Amino acid sequence: QYHLMSESDSSGSGMDAKSRSEGEEDPEEEKEEEVEEHPETDESVEQMKATIADYQEKLGKIEELIDQNKLEAAKVAELELLRKEIRDTITYTMDLIKLKETDQGKIKVSNRMLTERDKGKVCEAFFDSEKQWFAGTVINVNVEQQTAEIDWVGYTEKSTLPAKFVKVAKHPDASQVQEGYFCESLYTLDGCWYPCMIEKIVEDGYVVKFKKFGNKETVPLEYLRLKPEDIKKNKEKEKEGLDNFVKPEKLKWKPTDTEEQKKSKKKKLKALKANHKRKIIEK
Repeated sequence: QYHLMSESDSSGSGMDAKSRSEGEEDPEEEKEEEVEEHPETDESVEQMKATIADYQEKLGKIEELIDQNKLEAAKVAELELLRKEIRDTITYTMDLIKLKETDQGKIKVSNRMLTERDKGKVCEAFFDSEKQWFAGTVINVNVEQQTAEIDWVGYTEKSTLPAKFVKVAKHPDASQVQEGYFCESLYTLDGCWYPCMIEKIVEDGYVVKFKKFGNKETVPLEYLRLKPEDIKKNKEKEKEGLDNFVKPEKLKWKPTDTEEQKKSKKKKLKALKANHKRKIIEK
């Protein structure tokens, strides 16, 4: 019985220790890509309830072994740990059933394993009382239990959630968010995403102007995200801007220019191009 209970169970939605360790060996890039599109879990409510029944049966066998008081202390400790993992899995699966049975049950959940490297990253997490996804920051990760402590952006509350309800965001590359570019930004007062334009890049981050309200805010790179239409629009406008840009005569290099003069002209030309590109994009 003891050996039977120790075997990893690949059925159901539980996350056993073996699958955790294997998940952590995947490259970071592959993990991040999985976050962008998550398929719904294929298990039906009936299948998950059957999984719970199976785990409850195994849990009963473990408790019988522990209550017999015939095992060595080391084996009892191992069984107690296994009992805790099964109880956690049952609770986790019951949460998934609750989610599927609500009106929000069709939302996509994450199938990505959490790692220590997720600490400090922005994410979207499922807020149970509202039955919606909101932005938050991962402040702590329990890799063994596959849970994350979430600090909700714009609110004072914190929550501990299973990995299924945490989608770690992949922020854009800095080269994709230049002055004058369109994107979306988190608004720190409510933790929601809004369309905006990057007005200026400063030491503390990016000064964005929100399209809907016209207000401005300085946010870090992690608070920005690009939708496919933003990327396409930015590229089209940038090309249009560069095609129409005319270099001023006074900034053209001359054979007599010193290195300092060339550097000065290059710097001014770069600023003019950025300003011209921003005006084109704003149109």
